[in-house]
Amino acid sequence: MGAWLVGIGSLVGLLLMAVLGLTFWQAVRLVRPARVPFNLRPDELGAPHEAVRFRGASGDLAGWYLPGTNGRTLIALHGVAAHRQQWLKPAAELQSRGFGLLLFDFRRHGESDGHSTTFGDHEVRDVAAALAYLRGRGDVAMDHIGVMGLSLGAITAILAAAQLPELKAVVAEAAFGDLLQDLSLAFTRYTGAPAFPFARIIVFWGQLITGARLDRIRPVAVIEQIAPRPVFIIGDLKDGLVDEPRTSSELFACAGEPKQLWQVPEAAHVMAYSTAPAEYIDRIAAFFTEAL
Repeated sequence: MGAWLVGIGSLVGLLLMAVLGLTFWQAVRLVRPARVPFNLRPDELGAPHEAVRFRGASGDLAGWYLPGTNGRTLIALHGVAAHRQQWLKPAAELQSRGFGLLLFDFRRHGESDGHSTTFGDHEVRDVAAALAYLRGRGDVAMDHIGVMGLSLGAITAILAAAQLPELKAVVAEAAFGDLLQDLSLAFTRYTGAPAFPFARIIVFWGQLITGARLDRIRPVAVIEQIAPRPVFIIGDLKDGLVDEPRTSSELFACAGEPKQLWQVPEAAHVMAYSTAPAEYIDRIAAFFTEAL
């Protein structure tokens, strides 16, 4: 009996070590995504721009500033494991309509400094640094600043606008409403394993690695604080990561007025522009023209 109990205990111990090891590895992949190279620059689109670097809380942040002519400036926030190039094509079109834009790489992405991504918790500081950069230029109307984000950028846009009143209007595409809940759903969808306890262990490791509170990232809980500044929610209904149409509908329901919702039937994750480019630019341009 004693040998049997020792054997069972050893097996349980090995399983526990395997679970801890695998979840730690997943957490590292989550908060330290590999950097990807650029394959498109503004010059190739004929977009007038300046290459810029400005100081953020975790080091220097790299970006492109595209000057505008209509007095409205948009801060563009990319998704996880991407960089500022993700916004470049729509940004060039918006610039042709008069908007100025600042595209920059979040911490741990693209050409910016930083060791970890925190899914919006610390990235709000990067947005604050972007605002400080624009303010310091002296040629930007700071009462006409909008923010638009994709995925991680959409989460951050909502969290930042709830804290930073200088952001006068928000476009958020493919945002999680509740990071822990949505990561749990994605974990089960991709692995077939139950989310509990694995997703919570991954988030625990992620918090330990980054020092961020990943479990408190709930855009759905703070989006109402943006009102009366306008919000435009975009849901990609073929999204394989965000739970749609539930998430975009819930964010829209929780947002205060004025607000808009566009659910794009054939769009995969952050692919609304690729799915319907002309309508995408028309809608965003019209939204920011009125809002700013």
